[in-house]
Amino acid sequence: QRLELVPPEGARWRWQLDVAEREERAAPIREAYDDAIAFADPEDFGPLQARALFNASIFDFGAARADFDALIERQPSAWAYQQRAGLHEALGDNLSAIADLNAAWDLEPDNGAALSLARLLAYDGDMAAAQELLASLPVGEADDGSATEATPWSRRSASTRRGTAVASDAASIATTTGP
Repeated sequence: QRLELVPPEGARWRWQLDVAEREERAAPIREAYDDAIAFADPEDFGPLQARALFNASIFDFGAARADFDALIERQPSAWAYQQRAGLHEALGDNLSAIADLNAAWDLEPDNGAALSLARLLAYDGDMAAAQELLASLPVGEADDGSATEATPWSRRSASTRRGTAVASDAASIATTTGP
């Protein structure tokens, strides 16, 4: 026997709603999140995380970013920095996204943060730093769980990532990767 889920006639996806209708539909849910945040223990950030993710899911990136700002202020974590970096990127602020991914990498240097950071560094024109970061990633684990074959990666400031270095990096990539 096969189960089939059929949406009601006339159902619309959240991205098909205009801002006013989306806000109207979200209001009771936001009120419930506000109540949950007020009720929660001061050290319980679950309701705030949930509201941040909800706000992002309904494309209210400004409200979601404000919630992640509060989360990071109270309890910084690589996850929160990565989430906020995605919001910065969605809002067109790649330099803030890079800063947040750097912070996430500093707290928890994992491949997910590194790949996201390398992608944005490359889009920002710093191919050398992106390649250096990717080359520094561990390729395996030793028996004790520690990373193997990793090399140090040093970040350069945004001001040193501009100008002639970008042009020379682009030229070297063009010559090594072909047409």
